[in-house]
Amino acid sequence: LALRVLDHAPFVVALDDPPGEGGGGGGDRDRDPPADGALDAEAKELLLGPCHNRWFDKSLTLVVSSSGRGGLNVEHTWGDPPVVGHLWEFALAMDLLEL
Repeated sequence: LALRVLDHAPFVVALDDPPGEGGGGGGDRDRDPPADGALDAEAKELLLGPCHNRWFDKSLTLVVSSSGRGGLNVEHTWGDPPVVGHLWEFALAMDLLEL
């Protein structure tokens, strides 16, 4: 049943802990400057992740870490990445303009 649900889902949401935190929490991460290499580690985690919650055959995987940062992992057929990239850019621009 679970695989059938995943197979028919239009996209997947993956909830992650930042690398090396094992549970996250603590601190105001939006205001604290990231430590050297922290964004690199989160970007690597976003791309590869723990692999138990990534579905690389799905058109879109929305990844949100417990630090509040998020990103996308998109299947790389010829048409999917540009569409999702424009959608993500629009969502971020609307967030900046509205807030």
